[in-house]
Amino acid sequence: MRIRRSAARVFLAAAALSGGPACAGGADPADDPEPPDPQIAALDRVRRDWDSRAKLWRELEDRLPPLLAPFGESAPEAWEAAARRLRGLPAELQVDPLPRLLPDAASRGARGDRARRELALLGELYAAVAGFRKPDPAAWAEARARLVALGAPGVDGAAVRLVLRLHPLDVPADEVSLVQEHLAALPDRALLVLAAALERANPMVRERLLPVFARKGAGAVPALLELLAHPEAGVRATAIRALRAIPDPRAVAALLPLAAPGQPWGLRSEALLALGNSGDPRARAPLLAAVADPDVSVARFAAEGTGTLLAGSGDVEAARVLIALAARPGDDASEAREAALRALRRLTGVKGGGRATFEDWLRSREGRS
Repeated sequence: MRIRRSAARVFLAAAALSGGPACAGGADPADDPEPPDPQIAALDRVRRDWDSRAKLWRELEDRLPPLLAPFGESAPEAWEAAARRLRGLPAELQVDPLPRLLPDAASRGARGDRARRELALLGELYAAVAGFRKPDPAAWAEARARLVALGAPGVDGAAVRLVLRLHPLDVPADEVSLVQEHLAALPDRALLVLAAALERANPMVRERLLPVFARKGAGAVPALLELLAHPEAGVRATAIRALRAIPDPRAVAALLPLAAPGQPWGLRSEALLALGNSGDPRARAPLLAAVADPDVSVARFAAEGTGTLLAGSGDVEAARVLIALAARPGDDASEAREAALRALRRLTGVKGGGRATFEDWLRSREGRS
């Protein structure tokens, strides 16, 4: 499944929650044609104009559910009255998919039936997402359960609404934790929205989403692997950091090229740390090569990764390379030297001591061979 392509198709929720265009509720988003790029920019628009969007949500969540409820009934006169009331709403409340569905809302036949199903579902979505308005754990749990019960559109709606709560700079830490908890508890389909958020949101929101991917575990790996090919370095770096918390053999093949010489320093360093956390033997050789890199910043992160990967192994060759880094001269290499000593302690199990201690350890091991 192409994650980014699919993520572009799940923004019924973004239309319902941000006023932006998106596919409509009752149909399977995968059956719709690829939408134009503006359809997946809802998160950007909300980030730029949080306050006015939040005010719009409050109005929509309060006013639309009772206006849309009649479309779940069987009385044609109720449909006609509801359509008239909806057409009379102020222009700013005429969010998609209302303009598309209202012309058929009171009509007979298959088109009318589908329009009414989608409008009734939209009303249920608005009513349910209103539960996320205040950071009340009990209300959020109820809202999440209601939305998940609505299927794919409800999961999308919950994910978008929760992600957008992370955009204000002054979100309290306990609310950020509550958002992360509820995003992680959503079905894996929510990863489509989370992948779109990593692409479109600002760096602060990306940081706040990292623990969610870690909690989702192996299910998040396909989305993160696809983001490794993203043209923006910041997105790739965030995806690598998320993979660092999810040791998974599927990630190693994608991370190896990013850890090679010639990559931007930030990406390469993140990839080396992620390889160290992978537990995969394929990561050993590139990590040891990077420990010997002339760039002490690269060598430092490679040493950290090596200490994680080979902890307790007593790997003699790795110890030799790390000791060489611990001996590297220059003030600019001080952090790399410290990283090498930390890695040696993890690799050998020796709890203290400096370079000389590990040189003695290495001689004793080499003398046994």
